[in-house]
Amino acid sequence: MNYLFFAIFLTDYVVVLLGLPADQTAVDRLIGTVVGAGLALAAYVLWPTWERTSASEKFARLFLTESRRP
Repeated sequence: MNYLFFAIFLTDYVVVLLGLPADQTAVDRLIGTVVGAGLALAAYVLWPTWERTSASEKFARLFLTESRRP
């Protein structure tokens, strides 16, 4: 819920700050959201099944390696 408010108010803030026309900015934001959601869904569908089972283990190892760095 906090991210939703952040996204809404950040967009409004940028529109007001830059003096952009709100109607065109809203359309651009909607197009960007649709493209981003489409890319996310495509990645989800195309992600190999064998990687899904080992991804959590790989991310855990990466996290442990990075957290040990000074």
